[in-house]
Amino acid sequence: MQQMISSIKDQEIFSQTINLSDLFRPDTFLNALRQQTARLTKQPMDTLVLNTSFSGEVKHGKNISVKITGLQLEGCEFDGTRLVESAPDSPSVTAFPTCSIAWIPQVILRAYK
Repeated sequence: MQQMISSIKDQEIFSQTINLSDLFRPDTFLNALRQQTARLTKQPMDTLVLNTSFSGEVKHGKNISVKITGLQLEGCEFDGTRLVESAPDSPSVTAFPTCSIAWIPQVILRAYK
């Protein structure tokens, strides 16, 4: 925890992999990331959508990309591109791979579809 506090003060937290299971309220962290992105991009918070990438950073303009780990899946598995139904003999909980997340403006997301 002390390491995380010093990382926040030094603004290095965004360059580290963050284990969401270490956070007491991961939803608060995700909302703070959205607020910071809204400030940098000068966009309203409600126009930002969460985007993920398994191949590297999510970069669209001035957004903040964060690498996260520590997510668990229950009742499904991740095959590398999408969620699939678990087989009957699969474990009930599986680890979700490390990924990068970023809040990006919804208008940018529509342009890429």
